[in-house]
Amino acid sequence: MGGPRGVGGNEGGWEGGWGVRFDIDSSKWREKSAATSVLDDQVSPISEEESVQQAIHIAQDLQRRAIQGADGSVTWIGLNFLPQANRFQLQPIGNSLYDGCSGIALFLGGLTKITGDNQWRDLCLGALQPLRRILPDSDPESRQKLTRLGIGGAAGLGSIVYSLVRISEFLEDRTLLADAKQAAGLITRDRIAADQQFDLVAGAAGAILGLLTLYQVTADSGILAQATNCGDHLLNHRVISETGCKTWATGAEKPLTGFSHGAAGIAYALLRLYDVTQEVVFRQAAEDAIAYERHLFSATQGNWLDLRSYALIDGKPTYMTSWCHGAPGIGLARLGSLASLDTPDIRAEIAIALKTTLQFSWQNIDHPCCGNCGRMEVLLVAAQKLLRPDLVEIVKKQANWMVRRAEQVGGFHLFPQCPQDVYNPGFFQGTAGIGYQFLRLAHPDLLPSVLLWN
Repeated sequence: MGGPRGVGGNEGGWEGGWGVRFDIDSSKWREKSAATSVLDDQVSPISEEESVQQAIHIAQDLQRRAIQGADGSVTWIGLNFLPQANRFQLQPIGNSLYDGCSGIALFLGGLTKITGDNQWRDLCLGALQPLRRILPDSDPESRQKLTRLGIGGAAGLGSIVYSLVRISEFLEDRTLLADAKQAAGLITRDRIAADQQFDLVAGAAGAILGLLTLYQVTADSGILAQATNCGDHLLNHRVISETGCKTWATGAEKPLTGFSHGAAGIAYALLRLYDVTQEVVFRQAAEDAIAYERHLFSATQGNWLDLRSYALIDGKPTYMTSWCHGAPGIGLARLGSLASLDTPDIRAEIAIALKTTLQFSWQNIDHPCCGNCGRMEVLLVAAQKLLRPDLVEIVKKQANWMVRRAEQVGGFHLFPQCPQDVYNPGFFQGTAGIGYQFLRLAHPDLLPSVLLWN
């Protein structure tokens, strides 16, 4: 899993949540080494119209399941796996991009942009209403609901900043940009200094990406200073790995590889920061982190070791092939930073990552974080950046296959070892992210890659 570590996904965490808990054997979460189904050569590419229609179906389901407030606000109940407790838990969604209202609203905002249908605009703004009510509130208890998130780009304040900026663009609503500035103001020097996660999901690397998104729109030097402060924080907290390369202690035992919690994602954020600031130290730190990952690459597997403690089998590291961990996410990180780091070695790593992604295209899970939509996005970005129309054709066939399977089994599959009809509305591990991916397939030039924080 690539979910937020130590925060249980939602702000309430394990102790403060409520609802139903499900026991599972965490060893069964590991990805299978081969696809669960083989893509039929006869499957045709999904059309633009059908792809958008699939997104509309997902939005209609969200609308039916929404819990309506008397004030016009809406919310949902979500399901999260809590690795530390080895449990699933149903609980009200929080505010983050990863599994909260920001991610759901981002999808609905994108759907509004593509369809022009104001019912999705209304649902989007209703989803954001509780968050927007808290942002200007000086009450300590209200602020604590946000600050306990941390500063990360998927599960923290950086994720709220990113989401609000993009939704403001989708809806052409500059009041949401003012909200984004308020959220950014909560990423203070003290909160940056307190960060011990460092990664994209929950730490300073993700905060960089959220802040840079806001800076690109506002050109506010204060916002760039905050992002630079996050970069300095990362530079000051590197450790020397067993390989001799400097990286970050994002894992319980050894520094991790990969995009969501590992060296690839942090390096990507630093290269994005280098693009804007031209401060060479950020590029150098990124190159050292990439060198660390190269020591953990297996030519026979075409993949990078997954060093998370709960991913071990018989005490030995394994390989995952998804956006969060393994070749797809690492390839995406390299693709996303080609503008600032384009070398023969980087190009070779991208080629290997794409080959591995294609070989392991189809697994049992559909959502972006650990599933099929995440791998689809890697191929879609590669098609755009490498001018590979053949990859677009493959991705559209894969999307049609995923739709066919969902029709046969009664829905998209979100969690292993759970019944098919288990529902989750969130972005990274839920239906909102799947819906956004269908929109991206239909209009890749109109909607940004959320998995790259573009």
